[in-house]
Amino acid sequence: MRFSRRGPFGATDWGQILALYDQLLVVIADAGGGMNRAIALGEIDGLSRLSTPLDGLDSRWYHLYHAARADLKLLRVWTARTRQ
Repeated sequence: MRFSRRGPFGATDWGQILALYDQLLVVIADAGGGMNRAIALGEIDGLSRLSTPLDGLDSRWYHLYHAARADLKLLRVWTARTRQ
């Protein structure tokens, strides 16, 4: 089972992950899948575009949404600091 083994982070196939979430959301459209799809999209397109898909989610009931937003903010701060 190739998905049970973890490789280096840089080798993650975010395009494949995005495609799988696209398929999942056709069957079960929920905030959790939408958030995870948005994060995969952010990994592909860059952090600057990640907030827009997250903003579009109905997250009132999904507790991990706020953790994802906080993580996004931290990643932006760290990225800005490393560029200085």
